[in-house]
Amino acid sequence: LLSISQTLSQALWANRLAYLGSAFLSPIMLLIVLEAANIRTRKRLPWILFAAGTLIFLLAASPGVLTLYYKEATLVTVNGFSELQKVYGPLHILYGVYLLAYFIAMTTTITYAALRKKTESVGHIVILSVAVLVNMTVWLIEQAVDLSFEFLAFSYIISELFLLGLHLVLAEQQRLKEQLQQTAPPPEPASPCVTDEP
Repeated sequence: LLSISQTLSQALWANRLAYLGSAFLSPIMLLIVLEAANIRTRKRLPWILFAAGTLIFLLAASPGVLTLYYKEATLVTVNGFSELQKVYGPLHILYGVYLLAYFIAMTTTITYAALRKKTESVGHIVILSVAVLVNMTVWLIEQAVDLSFEFLAFSYIISELFLLGLHLVLAEQQRLKEQLQQTAPPPEPASPCVTDEP
């Protein structure tokens, strides 16, 4: 949408849509990692994470209205495609801190789960680690190299599908375990030991 935008207003709306995914995929990914690592959290944690995500999204969606996130943005055409040229504002750093905090939280969760043997197998730890490291690497590359395209949203979506698949496999394993426990015959009570000895 950004690349085919004809006006600055259209480009800013496309940019907001990209930030919508990035702002809310981070908490979803952390919650999936926590679930896959068998770490129980308070029930209000998702609400806290989504409230923080909403604040970050509103800040990232503010260009065109406020100058806190981008001081200014202009629409330019490069090789026939539209692109936003941005001058970052004073609060732009908050988005990087937000993503970094999630990467640290996910890495800490995976490390804790590995040390405490909270997962079903080492394979689960490897899958979780790969998903987080791929996203972290993509984000670091985007910070180091000036790219005209936001790859982080795509890496998040791929990781989400990957982790969702892991979650479904774990849920199916748990369901089969419970089903086996229900169909297994109850253990026979031990008969009292009878001896001739006094």
